[in-house]
Amino acid sequence: MTNDLLTALNAQFQSSGLGQLVDWVDSEVLQSGSAYFDGRPIALQVPSQPNADSATLVISDANGNEVAHRQLSLGDSFYEWDGLGNNSETQSSAFYTFRIDAYASGELINSGQATTYQRVTEARSGSDGEIVLTLLGGAEVNASGVDGIRVTD
Repeated sequence: MTNDLLTALNAQFQSSGLGQLVDWVDSEVLQSGSAYFDGRPIALQVPSQPNADSATLVISDANGNEVAHRQLSLGDSFYEWDGLGNNSETQSSAFYTFRIDAYASGELINSGQATTYQRVTEARSGSDGEIVLTLLGGAEVNASGVDGIRVTD
C-alpha cells in the first residue's frame, strides 16, 4: 500500500469511532460484580473501613460457595488475590465474587462487594451507541458502568 492509502485508511478508521474502541483493548477496568480468574492474580480495590478494627475478604465461586477467606490490613486500598483457596490449592479458571466484611469488636458492621480490575479483550459500539466492553472470561459491561481504567504492561 502507498503512504497516501494508509493515511486515508487511518483517517477513515479514526473518524468512524473505531480508533476510540481500540484504546480500551488490553486496558484494565475497575468494575463491580464477578471477576474471571485465569491463573493470574486478580487485583481488587478495597474500600476504606473507618470504624472497623478488622476486615475479611470472602471469595466465592459462581455457585456462591466460599472458597477462600483472607484477613485484610486496614488502610490498604488494594489487594491481589493469588487464586489460592483455603486449602492452599489454586482454584479453577472461573468467575468469582469478592466480599469485604468489616468488624468492630468482633461484630459485623459492614459487608459489601469489592471492585476488581479486569482486562478488556474486546470493545465495540452497541446498538444504542454505548461502548460495550468484553472482559476476560467473556463477561460484558457498558463503558459507562466502569469505575476506573488503567493501562498495564
